[in-house]
Amino acid sequence: MTCGMSTVASSIRVRAISDISASGLVETHRIPGSRDRAVVLTKEGRGLLESHRAREQEARQTFYDGLRRERELEHDVHIYCACERALAI
Repeated sequence: MTCGMSTVASSIRVRAISDISASGLVETHRIPGSRDRAVVLTKEGRGLLESHRAREQEARQTFYDGLRRERELEHDVHIYCACERALAI
């Protein structure tokens, strides 16, 4: 489930995710029934993200660390792929 991205784009993403993962900001989890992996924030990654939000700005999106709803992971991946395809049009 590569969402139709090119091999070059995929390779760049893999390197970037590997670098961020090595710094302890994200971790990856295998998607059930797929060779693909999901990338999730660690507690440290979420803390860094939250520390860069504008304090006076009302939070518009909630960010979580770790994998919260594994059973919904495949569904979320399908939604993500649909959004990527729509943006490519």
